[in-house]
Amino acid sequence: MASTAAAHVARRTASLSAPTRTSARSFSSALLGSAEEFPGVPSLRPAPARASAVSVATIPELGLTVATESSARASTVLLHLPAGGSASEASGEAGCSHVSKFLSFKSNARKSSLGTLRMMEDLGITPIARAGRTSAIIGYSATPDVAADPDMLDTLASPCTFEAWDVRDAVKTAMIEREQAYSDPHLILSDKIHTAAFGEASSLGRSFYVDAVPSTESLAAFRARAYGSSGAVLSATGVADHEAFVAAAEAAFGAVPAGGTGASPAATMVGGEQRVPAATAYAHLAMALQAPSDPVVAAVLQKCIGLSGASGFGSSELIGAYGYANGEDAASLVASLVTALQAAAGAPIEAAKAAAKGDALLDGGLADSVVAGVAVDGAYDFAAVAASYDAVTVETIKTAAEEALAGPLAVAAVGDVSSVAHHYDIAKALSS
Repeated sequence: MASTAAAHVARRTASLSAPTRTSARSFSSALLGSAEEFPGVPSLRPAPARASAVSVATIPELGLTVATESSARASTVLLHLPAGGSASEASGEAGCSHVSKFLSFKSNARKSSLGTLRMMEDLGITPIARAGRTSAIIGYSATPDVAADPDMLDTLASPCTFEAWDVRDAVKTAMIEREQAYSDPHLILSDKIHTAAFGEASSLGRSFYVDAVPSTESLAAFRARAYGSSGAVLSATGVADHEAFVAAAEAAFGAVPAGGTGASPAATMVGGEQRVPAATAYAHLAMALQAPSDPVVAAVLQKCIGLSGASGFGSSELIGAYGYANGEDAASLVASLVTALQAAAGAPIEAAKAAAKGDALLDGGLADSVVAGVAVDGAYDFAAVAASYDAVTVETIKTAAEEALAGPLAVAAVGDVSSVAHHYDIAKALSS
């Protein structure tokens, strides 16, 4: 018995003292990191976030300003064309801005429409095309590695060749959008309030939407002036190498005529009224005043109007109040909008500043904020934008509101307008 126990203890001691066998796999795991043990496998740890910074450069011979933002996870490339809006249309070019929006990414001297479409699909690109009264924007969103793709920048820069089928499709699409807009009271008001403010014959007063089919010659003349690099701003988010992007932009835009004519022409606000009767039980009403020349003050004043009991709206030219009600309550609607405009100067300014600052920094996305800031000020700095709103004072808003109320009034009404007061009576109530 004793010898058996001793043998057991001896075997146990020998097993404890024997070296442990370790496989090559376990040994390497103990000494190597995952990236070294499995080369080529992407890291699961994301790169640390970088502070956003905007760099701006000008290419004098092209008249093009190029801005890049460095930290966005996705890239949006936008070409801001200050003369691409309907206000820049010459005589005989009505509707060219609207149709031109749908000629973006169509056939050019280097690629057909189908070739461009296939290229964008291969690159995972989403095209962007917008137009309005005072400007147009074309561009694309993509991953940062293709933001400076030379073929895409060439597509932004290259003039359209106006193939018959491209023009036909663009006109048809513009007509469809026009019909959709004219069935929406909000879009009708947006169109008509400018007509009321500036007059139907002025550059800012005529309708943005195409009413008649523009000729190919008119489209070509408009785009030759409006869709060039001169006076334009090219911005891109998510671009780490600013110099490389500027070089790629210079190569693309330097190969085509600069064109461009700078900003759209100015118009004088005269005030007036537009009424669009429609078979509906509701009355939609907008009242607009001339916007302050300082866009920061205008944005804060617009929020003050919204905090005074109405829906505030604004553009680079106008600020105002909007509302709707049953036709029989039109008198109360008029009174509420008049009160909102009169009370704007007394609205909580800190709340208005915070809302306006949030819109400036966040509304519409980083790409739109950068291109808009550079187009207006030639630069964009997040801290400077925030500080400009913080600097607005109660006295500044009070003065701006008084000056706006003393100026012209524009009124637009859509729907059951039979009980809506006319311009003379509204202007009288507003001045009382």
